[in-house]
Amino acid sequence: MITVKGKQMEWHNNLTLRIVLERVGMYGKLVYVQVNDKRINISDWDIYAIPDGAKIDIFPMVLGG
Repeated sequence: MITVKGKQMEWHNNLTLRIVLERVGMYGKLVYVQVNDKRINISDWDIYAIPDGAKIDIFPMVLGG
């Protein structure tokens, strides 16, 4: 199991950050993502393997002026 935005989600082999973001409807949105308190760059989302037991935090980027 992993925790995404405070909610439990099933974990499986080859689970990438992109797959997780797609499942929660956040892929393609302007967000900042941390896995176990480590920031993951958008360029790594397709290849970053989520470890079992991970805690994933997703923060929307707020732009303004």
